Amino acid sequence: MEKRFPGFMAQIEAVDVVTPVSVEHWTGGYRGFAQPWPAPAELAGEINKNGVSRTLPGLQNFFMVGQWLQELLVLVRLLNGRNLVRELCKKDKRKFVAKRM
Repeated sequence: MEKRFPGFMAQIEAVDVVTPVSVEHWTGGYRGFAQPWPAPAELAGEINKNGVSRTLPGLQNFFMVGQWLQELLVLVRLLNGRNLVRELCKKDKRKFVAKRM
């Protein structure tokens, strides 16, 4: 960056480098594995029965997908995103088209 934008480095006040050790320290994920931690006992039954809401009250057009909502399998996480797009298309009365890569 310095080569392309002279003086760039002089404008940097701090650099934060995240490593697998950082992730383990802050989240408890073994060797940086970002696994979700178990729900509190008083909420576990409700979460297992109904899942976790993908929206937040008062925050318009926010939709959450990912590892914190369902199983740890990557494929399930990808399907979460795909299914959300399908729901948004339905809501907007648009045709949902999935293409294979």
